[in-house]
Amino acid sequence: MRNIFGAQAVVLTTHRFAIDDSHEYRLSQAELARVIRNLQGAGVKFVPAEALLNGEFSESRSTPFAAITVDDGYADFATVALPVFEALRVPSTLFITTAAVLERHWFWWDRVEYVLATTMRPRIDLPELLGGGEYDVAAGPRKRTAQAKGLAAGLVHVPPVLRDETINALARAGGVDIPAMATRDFAAVEADQLRRFESSGVRIGAHTVNHPTLSTIDAESGLREITESVEAVKLLVDNPSSIFCYPNGTSQDYDLSHSGCLQRLGIRFAVTTDAGYVSPSAYTVGSSSTTMVPADYAVPRHHIDSSERTLLDLAGVGLASRSRWQTRARQVTSVAS
Repeated sequence: MRNIFGAQAVVLTTHRFAIDDSHEYRLSQAELARVIRNLQGAGVKFVPAEALLNGEFSESRSTPFAAITVDDGYADFATVALPVFEALRVPSTLFITTAAVLERHWFWWDRVEYVLATTMRPRIDLPELLGGGEYDVAAGPRKRTAQAKGLAAGLVHVPPVLRDETINALARAGGVDIPAMATRDFAAVEADQLRRFESSGVRIGAHTVNHPTLSTIDAESGLREITESVEAVKLLVDNPSSIFCYPNGTSQDYDLSHSGCLQRLGIRFAVTTDAGYVSPSAYTVGSSSTTMVPADYAVPRHHIDSSERTLLDLAGVGLASRSRWQTRARQVTSVAS
């Protein structure tokens, strides 16, 4: 990509949306529409992620390409983002966590936010894993959301059982009963919506069953999380995406056992949250070494959320300052037990 992104192409990612700008950590509908129009006006062509990663464009062309991906599968994708994508004819890929869709499970970090949002106590005793001691609960929803984000960040690499015990202890400390199923503001899309999404240019991909950070669970559980989610997506839609999305998705969060599982399942690519650009020349099978993850299964993306303000600002400032991603394979430490 020239001019705007400084490289041939880029995969963009975001998670949550809001109808207005009242949510600091969600991209508003107006903002989403505005920045897509600005990028289109600047010559950016939005293409399906599969087409981009399969190299269905020429490096000699001057047209800059971008693909939009949305992680987790919250209900606000349907109510806020999809109308924008349809109106502006922008294809997208939605990665769903299948337990959230099929069983209405909570995303674990939302349970933290729910506790902070609903507790009536001005001060709570934090569980040891969250730092321990007395904790002053902020006044106002925005500050409480920020507090919840900070607390949840400390649990990303905690094994799920211990993490859930910690969140339950936090709820008890706050005098909060967390409902068995995710409440409306934290709910995922409905399963029967997915095929309708396909008719609007959306591809559906897998994002595990329960959204564990794969490096925090044993190898067998990790492979089961991947396999069951991929198979579930195949049953839910007519044309499932050939791309998988790693939960959390940094270089310490997955390894060769996970990419190997995806290959056996017929998944062609896997996306990460590592920053970088994509190029057709980068997509070849990497080293056969047991410590090398093929580049197809370590695809970089640039994260966009409402705190970045606009995709255009990120494109013009943030991306241009980073080095282009051209490696054919990336070495990671195998951390699955």
